[in-house]
Amino acid sequence: MRNKKLFIILLIFLVAFVARFYKLGLVPTGLSQDETSIGYNAYSILETGADEYGKFFPINFKAFGEYKLPIYIYLSVPSVEYFGNTPMGVRFPSAILGFLTVIVFYFMVKNLTKNNSIIIISTFLLAINPWHINFSRAAFEVVPALFFIVLGVYLFIKFVDKKNLLYLITSGIFFILSMYTYNVCRIFAPILFFTLLYFYRNEINFKKTSIWISLSSLIFFLFPFLISIVSQGGFESTKGTLLYSSASVQAPLLELRSMVLINNDFMATIFFNKFILTIFEYLKNIVDYFSVSFFFVSGSTHGNHGIGNVGMFYLFEFISIIIGVFAGLKNKQKWIALLFIWIIEEILVASLTREAPHGTRGFFLIPPLIILSGYGLYVLGKYVAKLNFKFRMAIILSSVLLMIFNLLFYFSSYYFRFPLLYGSSWRSEDESLVSYIREHENNYNRVVFDLDSPFVYTSLAYYLPYSPQQFVKNVRRGPDDSEGFSRVHSFGKYSFEKIDWGNQNLMHKTLIVSTLQNVAGRASIIKTFYYPKRPVVIARGQEILQFPTEDVAYVLVEIK
Repeated sequence: MRNKKLFIILLIFLVAFVARFYKLGLVPTGLSQDETSIGYNAYSILETGADEYGKFFPINFKAFGEYKLPIYIYLSVPSVEYFGNTPMGVRFPSAILGFLTVIVFYFMVKNLTKNNSIIIISTFLLAINPWHINFSRAAFEVVPALFFIVLGVYLFIKFVDKKNLLYLITSGIFFILSMYTYNVCRIFAPILFFTLLYFYRNEINFKKTSIWISLSSLIFFLFPFLISIVSQGGFESTKGTLLYSSASVQAPLLELRSMVLINNDFMATIFFNKFILTIFEYLKNIVDYFSVSFFFVSGSTHGNHGIGNVGMFYLFEFISIIIGVFAGLKNKQKWIALLFIWIIEEILVASLTREAPHGTRGFFLIPPLIILSGYGLYVLGKYVAKLNFKFRMAIILSSVLLMIFNLLFYFSSYYFRFPLLYGSSWRSEDESLVSYIREHENNYNRVVFDLDSPFVYTSLAYYLPYSPQQFVKNVRRGPDDSEGFSRVHSFGKYSFEKIDWGNQNLMHKTLIVSTLQNVAGRASIIKTFYYPKRPVVIARGQEILQFPTEDVAYVLVEIK
């Protein structure tokens, strides 16, 4: 029996590994701008010890419209060294820590529930979870952050069981590491950690002085974090996403207030002030986190956070999670209550930010919801086992068929549909374009990227790769905007500018990267880069039409 259980667990781990590493360098089909930004800064750290701005071993990395936290970039340094400036180089930390999360999750659930069936079912559900797989296969900071959180919870439970302060200290260290990894963890991690302290207060037999001494020792690891909060980029890294400080959130609220103010000054002052409107927006966000479509039907609408036709969980888990929730409400076990608290705290924290529900900010809902799903299937299995043979077989067969089809539908959608439809979101042709430029750039004095094209400078810098020393020395940036960020105008022979097609004589021996719409009728195209060819099926009345199409990503124009 023991060997059978071990075989099942190892098989689940193998499934988790394959799901996160199979064709990792090919699907998604390219690197997003955040991935190339992470990758190039990791390459710069590897080569010079400094980021793209020339700052040595920074805590905050200035990037596209935000300041990135350091952990993922530093984790990428050895993988970029080993795999080179490739998709695998920047995605390996996410994939390996996503896989390791499944292993640590197994031990966390084992120590939390002490129920073999729930342990195995929950671990398998995480191994095949669409939300976790999608993000583990790309460079998302939230993946190592979740690994640190799960490991921190596991070590805290071990501390409660073993009464060894070393577990408490190491648990705290991993919670702190999550705060250096992803912005939401700056709020969520300490809340969850102190919730665990309070939740298990009666089972912690150490003297309060011992606990406080242990917690005080953790402050040492928080010093760089506290310094980073007040340094440049510390507050700015979250300012654009929080409800009360995000301009995109506050603008429509201010517009509504202004309209009310025209007609009724008293109502605008009392009921439509910034505080009341922001609180109302916060409550709307909380409700949005109960979206059935987001969790079980279509998933995130963000091009890099989902695949468009599958929820963040499988459709059958809509039933299993509901069963798990209702069964949990009747269950007086402590671990069930902890899961509910975890979910509530994560929703309350994630709702503080714009765009709810959100694929990354809500990512920490995965562990408790997976366990509730596993618990629901366990409870359902116990109920079905009591039925007569015919009903039992009918329910088991239909359930198994539904689950198998869910899995086939997700993995077919991920590997066959997703690469064809989301090529532009994942910048699938950037690497091919840079490869062509690298091969032919000696024929030109300048390479100009049209600002109307979707190309970003980090793709060029990462794929070439461009010398970090030369980049810091040669880069020209525009003035900082209202959020403190600037646009790259040029580095070396490469420039990013609005093309003035009427002054082509000023661009002798120049290669221009532009779009088909901008070039049409103005110049001769020497090469075209296409997004993956895909079939299109449309309905015209009751007639179904099907034809292939491929969209143009970039066109190249040569000025001799």
